[in-house]
Amino acid sequence: RLEKQAQLTEAGMPLGINLGKNKTSPDATMDYTEGIKTMGPLADYLVINVSSPNTPGLRQLQKKSELHHLLTQVKKQRDALNCDHRPALLVKIAPDLTRQDKQAIATIVNELGIDGIVVTNTTVSRPVTLQNARRKTHV
Repeated sequence: RLEKQAQLTEAGMPLGINLGKNKTSPDATMDYTEGIKTMGPLADYLVINVSSPNTPGLRQLQKKSELHHLLTQVKKQRDALNCDHRPALLVKIAPDLTRQDKQAIATIVNELGIDGIVVTNTTVSRPVTLQNARRKTHV
């Protein structure tokens, strides 16, 4: 698999792996670092998803201190991978952040040397102006 993926990457088809915490996990950091250990050697880039609205408590990891801790640990794990290449490390954020939250995330990303940001995941808000005749809303 590693050889095949290297050929695909060379041909312009990189493999990105999106990592998130398990829904019932008591230790989110361990979920991400275990994902990096397992999948990191295969990946061209790893996405640390802290923005899925479907995972209870996940978006709390976007808070300044939680995100700093998490990204510090996942970067250490990525840097410790025993493989020929080091996959890029990206963080995926929610669209519903305040300007202050976005600035704090950008500061952390720059400070820690994270390779990039994926913007964005699904919103939890639905503006009244968002309408479609084919869409039915169940209340």
